[in-house]
Amino acid sequence: MGPAASIFVLALFAAGAAIMVSAWLDSPGDGLMIQGPVGIGKTHLGCALVMRWSLRGGAAYFASVGALYVRLRDIFSQGGSELELMQDLAGVELLMLDDFCSGGLTDFERRTALAILDGRLNALRPTIVTSNWGLKEIAERMDDRIASRLAAMQQVELKGHDRRVAG
Repeated sequence: MGPAASIFVLALFAAGAAIMVSAWLDSPGDGLMIQGPVGIGKTHLGCALVMRWSLRGGAAYFASVGALYVRLRDIFSQGGSELELMQDLAGVELLMLDDFCSGGLTDFERRTALAILDGRLNALRPTIVTSNWGLKEIAERMDDRIASRLAAMQQVELKGHDRRVAG
């Protein structure tokens, strides 16, 4: 998919959202949080931004948060250290964390999420986060510190119906 295709993907969303996220990509700051209900297109939009970033020559990494937790647990079970993976996540130019807050909300997941966000912020690297939850729910159900770090990001809320379900 070439540059024109990523522009088309952004065109599928409301004009205001497409303009705002395109402008964010030109000057990303701390990050971008895309929130909204299930099936609204958060991952689709985030991936379009990652693709556009990559087409401009930037390095990007997509991580499903649930799969990331599984990978870290696997590293631990083999007696390894998460240090290398956490350094990689902190150092990549653009990181997309998909389905943030979708795990079991264990202490391990909370600590890991906070460590990843802190690593990114300390390295001055932009992060795209997608979540079904807003900041208030993240603060209540996960951690105030995580919500605070996400609040520093540009916020986009997508509204509408589940595009995966007919009707």
